[in-house]
Amino acid sequence: MPGKNVLLLFRNQANITVMSDVLVKNGYRVLSASTYNDYDSLIEKSGDPVSVILADISGFDENIWRRFQRAKDLSIPLLVISPRENLTMQKESISHGARGIMSKPLAVAELLKVLSELTL
Repeated sequence: MPGKNVLLLFRNQANITVMSDVLVKNGYRVLSASTYNDYDSLIEKSGDPVSVILADISGFDENIWRRFQRAKDLSIPLLVISPRENLTMQKESISHGARGIMSKPLAVAELLKVLSELTL
């Protein structure tokens, strides 16, 4: 399925597993990174490019904004998952290229709808 490669940037491996399972069952191919180095190499990967990035900001430091800006520069849509609703975090995410932000706990149907719209 060309155009449906989702890059997960999550610190928590269990969350990567759960999210990967949901996405694969819904027709997406999943790449995952839990470190900046892994993310950096995957986002620059040639051949089968990343269609959208789903990033859980929990556990990452301020260097995440630089990674978001790189995705923006590469025109890769970015959806941010936040541990809670936070206007400052929302503004910061949007200013660094996020197309949207969702708060935990996630509604799977809503997440899949947003990802579908971002991968058109």
